[in-house]
Amino acid sequence: MEDPVEGIKGACRDLSESISGLEVADRAEYDLRISNPMLALWLQPLSRESANDVPNPPNPFDSQTSLLGESSPVPTPWLAPTREYADRYLDPYNKVVVAFADYGEVSTGASASTHERRADRQTEQKQEALSELGIDPERQLIITLDGRVRESITHRLAAYHLKTHGWFVSTDFQYLPPGGPGAPDIVAWKSPFTTAIKEAGLVRNGALLEELAYLHHLDREFSGKAPAVSDDVTTKTLVAEVKGEKRSLGEAHTQLQKYIRWNAFDSGYCVVPGYRGHEQSGAGILTFDARGIDFIPDQNTHYVSEQRQCFLEYMNTAARQALLCGLPFPDLVELATSGVNGIDTPHELAMQLRSLNSESIIDAVLAQVERNH
Repeated sequence: MEDPVEGIKGACRDLSESISGLEVADRAEYDLRISNPMLALWLQPLSRESANDVPNPPNPFDSQTSLLGESSPVPTPWLAPTREYADRYLDPYNKVVVAFADYGEVSTGASASTHERRADRQTEQKQEALSELGIDPERQLIITLDGRVRESITHRLAAYHLKTHGWFVSTDFQYLPPGGPGAPDIVAWKSPFTTAIKEAGLVRNGALLEELAYLHHLDREFSGKAPAVSDDVTTKTLVAEVKGEKRSLGEAHTQLQKYIRWNAFDSGYCVVPGYRGHEQSGAGILTFDARGIDFIPDQNTHYVSEQRQCFLEYMNTAARQALLCGLPFPDLVELATSGVNGIDTPHELAMQLRSLNSESIIDAVLAQVERNH
């Protein structure tokens, strides 16, 4: 792509047709207007730290504990600071603007400090322009580019595209079953549990795993509409390898095949900007440019084994725990003690929350949503 900013804006125009609160701006000072709080939080980690002092959203799975009989650590939802973060920073009524500051390619072998100086200079210019428009620093997200679309941006755009097509998406592989081949860039799944979340009206189409911890706080415009995508597939798995602009499809495909051979995924995708009209044997392609997103489905039949079911169980567990992260502590205790004689230790609380059925969790989240709105 000749202009990485125009490529990103092309993808965002397509996404804005399915995502509330995303608008592409034709202005010199900034490129996107966002009133969708989760989209703003999703892009926040990409912004230059010097641009604003809003902290990155907490990872709901950072607080974990080991349970007897469990091979992997499990989240402790009552310790995740997602509720506190939402109360302070999740404000859907104040628009955020995103400005992409492209400082251009730097010669091969240039030092990291050279990149930093050029990035800082571009960031300062954008800050001044936005401030002159009366946009407060905490409403500014300034994302620098080095003459190309970075992998981190491609990663986030691809995740949102999959979400709008009914997938539940994880970009931080928290629940890799034993024997996995590493950490894929993106995994996604559909299951009876994710279908139940959609049918309950908690999400529209699909969701990022990280979003599930904030559903209780979101305005219904940004979360709980009836599903817009009709999908007869109740169980499916997907893996994707992401590369930034000016990387090759072949490079992405080589890495992707390692994950495909794990036999847990029905489809695999190479995600690289700037490859409209290309084909890749053995995988699908998700790409974009100034004209928008080009999605070529994976038509291959991939062998899957019991690892697929193992993967689905892990990801459904992750989704259940993420939903619990937004509930008040008294609600968690009430859920955990329903039908038992009492809980005496934090370990027992974690064990009981781990064993909750999906219906109980969805009902509890729906009740909390109604109280909040």
